[in-house]
Formats: sequence, C-alpha cells, structure tokens
Amino acid sequence: MKRGKTRKHGDLVASIDIGGSKVACAIASLVEVAGGGFEPDIVGIGQQGLARGASANDSEEAMRSAIHAAERMAGEAISSAAMIAPGRSIASKRVAIDLPIAGGLVTLEDVAECLDAVGLMVDRGRALVAADVVRFRMDGETDIAEPIGRAGDLLTLEALVLSARDTSVVNMEAALLRAGVKLDSIIPRPKAASAAVLVEDEMDLGALVLDLGAKSTDFAVFESGALVACGGVAVGADNITRDIAQIFGAPLTECERIKTLQGCAFSGPEDANRLIDFTQLGAPGEVARHSRAELAGVIAPRLEEILELTLNAAARAGANARDVRRVIVTGGGALLLGVIGTVERIVGARARLGRPADFVAAPEAAAAPQFAAALGALKLVARSAARPDTSSFAGRDHPPSDARRAVGGARSLMSGVGSWLRENF
Repeated sequence: MKRGKTRKHGDLVASIDIGGSKVACAIASLVEVAGGGFEPDIVGIGQQGLARGASANDSEEAMRSAIHAAERMAGEAISSAAMIAPGRSIASKRVAIDLPIAGGLVTLEDVAECLDAVGLMVDRGRALVAADVVRFRMDGETDIAEPIGRAGDLLTLEALVLSARDTSVVNMEAALLRAGVKLDSIIPRPKAASAAVLVEDEMDLGALVLDLGAKSTDFAVFESGALVACGGVAVGADNITRDIAQIFGAPLTECERIKTLQGCAFSGPEDANRLIDFTQLGAPGEVARHSRAELAGVIAPRLEEILELTLNAAARAGANARDVRRVIVTGGGALLLGVIGTVERIVGARARLGRPADFVAAPEAAAAPQFAAALGALKLVARSAARPDTSSFAGRDHPPSDARRAVGGARSLMSGVGSWLRENF
C-alpha cells in the first residue's frame, strides 16, 4: 500500500468539490499549532459555475478554471488534491470486530489488528474511502475510552466503513490527472462539511448535519463524538427551481433568480398581496403575475419532501436522525429563507445555519455555506497529516490499482483511534 505522506509546516494541501451548480477549489498551507499537529491556513479559493445540464467535459473544464483561480490567489501551483465525493455515491456500513485477548491485557498490537480487520470490510468492486471508529467495548462494557492496558477477554471495535465504487475512484483520478493534478485522497462530502461547521460539543451531544446542494442533499449523523451514519439523496435545491418553472411557466434561469431573491418556505400575512412577475416560456413579452404566497406554496412541499427523503436515507444507513437534538444546515440551499424553520418542524430539533468557522486567513467569501465541504476537507487533511503513519494498521488493497492505492491512505484515517493514539502515545 502507498504509505501516507509526511507533511511539514508550510506544505500546501488542496481540495476540490464538484457540485451540481459549481466547482470549488481550496488551497491551504499547513501551520503547526501548539501541542503538535497542523491547522490549514487558507491561501487560495477558486470557484467556477456550472451551467444546467453540464456534461462531464464541462465539469472538467470548470474544475480546471477553479483550480487555476485558487492557484492565482495562492501564488503557487498544486500537485495533488483531495477530491470530495457526494454523499449519494458513498456506501456506509457499520461493522463490529471481535478480538480475543490472549494475554489478558489489551496492547497496541491488539488495536492495530482490529483496525487491520476493518480495512478488509469492503465489498469487492468498491474502494475504502474512510473508516471511522465509533466505539470500543471490552467484554460487553460500552464506551471504553482507553482500551490499551485494560484487562479483559474480548475487545470489540465498532466502526463506520465508507466506500465508493472502484469505477468512480478511477474516473475521479483520471479527471484530476487531465488537469495536471494527482489524486491525494477521497473525502465524503457530508464528512467534510461536518468538519467545517460542527463544534466539538455538538458532536458529543449528537447532531445531524444536512448539506443542501443543487443536485443532492447529504447527511451525517454524530453520536457521542463519533460519525455513525453518512450518505445522501439525489434531490436538492434545483428540484425546487424546476417545480417553480413548471408551475409558473417561466424560464429556469429566471426561476432560480426569483427563488434566491424572493423565495421562502413559508408565507406571511402580506405575501398574498406581493406580486411577482414571471416571464412566460416561449413568449418573452408576456408576463404572468403570481403572489409570493403562491411561490411559497410551491417551495414548501418540495423542501419538506427533500428533508423526508434525507431522513429516510439516514434511517436506512442505520441512524435515527429524528432522535438528535441539534441540526446544522449548510450548503448553498441552506440560504433559502425559511429552511431552518422547516428543518426544525420536520426533524423536531433545534437547527442553525452552518458556515465554515475557525479557518485562518480565509477570505470573507469563503465563509458562505456553499464552501463548507471544500474547507472542511482541508481541515481533515491537516488533522491526518499530524498523525503518525498507521498504514500498517490498514490491511491490504484489492484489487491493486493506482486509484485504489491513492485512496488507500484512508485506511490510516481511523479518526477516533488515530487521535487517541496520538494523544496518549
């Protein structure tokens, strides 16, 4: 397996997020922090919009433009980047590894053996993208914070395994190579967005992160500080725009503008009297007037359906998202007026808008929710750079390929245990 890169202060790291309406690229310089480890110092941000119905070639051209824009801001070129994978392309599986403890005391080698086994829990034809430790158990006792050195007969590791199709990985790598950039790693978008917008207490107390994009809505569920479910559905804010266009007979571009400027998921007392002009399709000189209340009557049902589909997908992934007490909504679709209130009503929990936070030197524009995944991915890369090389924990590649080796580094990103081992040893 390809061993993880050794990072040092000043090294450049980059992430690329290909969304439904735009491509974003973020570049950061690694900065050492007190106590060891790195934080990303944002030095470059670039984005390029995607037209509706954009082809794969259009997406690649937009990616090159976003990379070049970020490089111009950074004043340096990148050689590799982390690619962000949409949640709908990620398969998540909760696994448990049981290991009899021969010597009576858990050793570092025992933990390594458990991690090694997790790296093999991927179906053939899929590539391991990430494996997050949920918890350790010793002889049935739950939530063992420090397994090494504990006495017992049976050590159990519960982990969340995230994988992508081999073909998807190959396609991502090929697209990057055509832009002159090597694939460094693949990071699930909901995990990346969570790293940008969540605070530690929210992860500990339990939270649901919703990334409402143009073409998809991603989710991540956290319990007791651990990621327990991750995925997405192929519906997003663009479906709302299409509903507006179909019902009011207006061009899609105009409906997107109206949704952004005047759209709302609820109507107020005066909205029935607030009229909006909709240019009619095929008749540029003809205008139809509809009230803002009518517009809200189109937006609200579709938004509710998107949320219900996402919650159902989370349930299929093994998490009851309705049990959480905190919801963080991010992504470009989160800026639609009324989204937060609708989320609170549907999920039954307090909700807030999630913006990227605690990023050194990030430009003001990068604080927008639509940059959460790109910046969060840099934070994850910086965290992994601070860990010792744990690739010996990671198992084997199957089948061998350059693309799989490129994402093979994910096997050393056992975030819970990696941090624990670094802090305690």
